[in-house]
Amino acid sequence: MKTPDHETVLADAYAAVIAAQEVRAFHRKRTRPGEKHRTLDVQNALKRLKLAMTPIRSALGRAPYDEINKASRLRHAQLRRVSKSIQVERRKLWKLRGGKISRIGRPT
Repeated sequence: MKTPDHETVLADAYAAVIAAQEVRAFHRKRTRPGEKHRTLDVQNALKRLKLAMTPIRSALGRAPYDEINKASRLRHAQLRRVSKSIQVERRKLWKLRGGKISRIGRPT
């Protein structure tokens, strides 16, 4: 399987982050926790973020083995920045998702 190029990975990741922000903005005040539409939208946004994170994680894992030059440092910094954005959105969506937390920390 061919790995996607750097620009495609970044574009997909930023699109997933923007979509997650739109889901949060839409459902923040308009719907109640536990509503079916809200739950499905949040699950889809989380899934999209997870799929966008996979090639980023792979690229960050390969970074120590790349040659060191200005371009590779720039790519690495861009990947770190988008990775942080994805993590922030995942946490915010997790909070928006609602639901009770059981004693062992898993949602019920």
